Amino acid sequence: MKRNDPLFAEVAPPRRRALKIAAALGVLLALSLPAAWLVQSVRSARAPERAAGMHAASGELRVFSRPAGAEVYVDGALRGVTPLTLELEPGQHSVRVGSARLGKWRNADVKMFSGSSGQLDFDLAE
Repeated sequence: MKRNDPLFAEVAPPRRRALKIAAALGVLLALSLPAAWLVQSVRSARAPERAAGMHAASGELRVFSRPAGAEVYVDGALRGVTPLTLELEPGQHSVRVGSARLGKWRNADVKMFSGSSGQLDFDLAE
């Protein structure tokens, strides 16, 4: 071996442009993945809302009384006065309609289905 021969073969230094491009792509990837996950989670959160528009998750119940203005309780909670339109979850519900002034109350058990609609009429004048 000659004294002036290099111990290792000479290797060209890495190109700075290639390193800059690789670093930029890495940063871009690191920033875009969380953004993509965020967009996907927002879309997933809104998906049930769109589905509810196509296939209603609740049923509609219209409640009337004679005379109007009677209190309407559903499953023990005051929901308003007649005439009243309610959105009810599917399942069995207890409806109580009446007037403390008249001292008359009527009860009904209602089974609601997704997308169904129904009507209850109560005569409190009798």
